[in-house]
Amino acid sequence: TGPAPAPATTVGDKPDIVMIQSESFFDPAILKVVESSASELPNLHRALASGIGGTMKAPTFGGNTLRTEFEVLTGIPMASYPGIEFPYLQITQKTIPSLIHLLRRDGYATVAIHGNSGTFWNRSKAFKAIGFEKFITAAQFPANATRDGWFFSDAAMTDQIIGQLEQAKKPALIFAISIEGHGPYLQVPVDDKARRDAIPAPPGLVGKPLQAYRNYMYHIEDADQQLGRLWGYLAKRGRPYVLAFYGDHLPPLQRVYSVASF
Repeated sequence: TGPAPAPATTVGDKPDIVMIQSESFFDPAILKVVESSASELPNLHRALASGIGGTMKAPTFGGNTLRTEFEVLTGIPMASYPGIEFPYLQITQKTIPSLIHLLRRDGYATVAIHGNSGTFWNRSKAFKAIGFEKFITAAQFPANATRDGWFFSDAAMTDQIIGQLEQAKKPALIFAISIEGHGPYLQVPVDDKARRDAIPAPPGLVGKPLQAYRNYMYHIEDADQQLGRLWGYLAKRGRPYVLAFYGDHLPPLQRVYSVASF
């Protein structure tokens, strides 16, 4: 027998909200030597073509993810506090105003997911202050969860998102932080070397810059694929939804940028 039909949507249903902060994700077509990324990142381009995508200015480069993360969750620009470089470490009040608190007061379950230690960037404490009821870290990922790159794969993260949505008894806000796309990229592991080696080489990129670029592209192709998987799941589920997907900062690919330029 097939799965049970999804519940019918009724007028006034609050949408589930899924926010994906995709590690180091950007569209490489902004590089002069990359003509198009449509074949490598089809789901990104599907969103852009439908008019629901664009660019954003991150308050960091190549790292310090928590700066972008803090701005997205709180709406507070880092530029307002020039003395604060690492907000989760330097802002220690018990409650931090945020989008998460607003949604929680409106009846939402609030869940954060990240396949890393909860102590990294002090997230376990910071997320309580920001309003998350639950924080799923690497310790809660299944022992057999897939890995790719240095850490858990984007597929493993998407499994967790879908699992939380299926368990939810009320509208859910899920904020997921990917980690597969994390550098350094020159020697980052890839599960499918043949697919990595088939990624087109932009003009002028050779040697180590090309190796780093291909390794990076391999992992953000996975991120795009999982965006499509999650988008398809939400669209078929029979519940209203909002899906937000963004990259936290440009990847630290200085050797690539020096050859390719923007």
